[in-house]
Amino acid sequence: MWKTRAYKIASLAFWVLVWQLISMKIGEGILFVSPLLVFKEFLGLFLKKHFYVDVLATALRVLAGFSIGAFVGVFLGIFSYKSKIVKELLQPFMNMVRATPVVSFIVLALIFIKINLLPVLIVSLIVAPLFYFVSLGSLKSVPKSYLDLAKVFKFSKKRIVKYIYMPRLLRDLKPALSTGIGFAFKSGLAAEVLARPGIGLGHRIYEGKVYMETSEVFTYTFAAIILSVVFEKLMLRLMRRRRDD
Repeated sequence: MWKTRAYKIASLAFWVLVWQLISMKIGEGILFVSPLLVFKEFLGLFLKKHFYVDVLATALRVLAGFSIGAFVGVFLGIFSYKSKIVKELLQPFMNMVRATPVVSFIVLALIFIKINLLPVLIVSLIVAPLFYFVSLGSLKSVPKSYLDLAKVFKFSKKRIVKYIYMPRLLRDLKPALSTGIGFAFKSGLAAEVLARPGIGLGHRIYEGKVYMETSEVFTYTFAAIILSVVFEKLMLRLMRRRRDD
């Protein structure tokens, strides 16, 4: 365990050093900011009241979209497992959504959706196909022998779901949570940058670009990464507790 952590720290230190060397080579802060300046400005964000408002706004939008997308994806995945007709109808649509660039959804949605709701919609659209295919694949991978054995012992449907389907589904959803929250923050920030809702980390990144404040772009991007990692760890911990219970 300690060896793994040491490797991770060494890897992180290596890339930070590369970052620092590149910034020193370029020598222009407006083009490429040093990690030391980014870290300094990041700490300075905690003294600004609007930073907490921005973090809260982005977190609420992303979590709302993630929750809706995950619920819809899992629900439709279960529904598709139960009905072949539903599966044949939904799979082409989910494949299309998964293959469509995020920016295309954002540009189209800007025409019809309120700016404040747009990040929620975009995150939902990006996350739903991931959970759909993971849940459908998980249920289809349940060994037929398990189900046959459950019939022999006359398990009720409730017990089959609880002891056969749920453990496998929760096991397979764990990595999807980790991947999904990363996709959610990326798409949510992209939506905020293009929609400019007035508050949010994405809006601050856009302002940094407009006013050529490269350090601000790097700093708010770093803040978004930290926020994404924190929520990923929290979700994985909740999943672990639920599995243990």
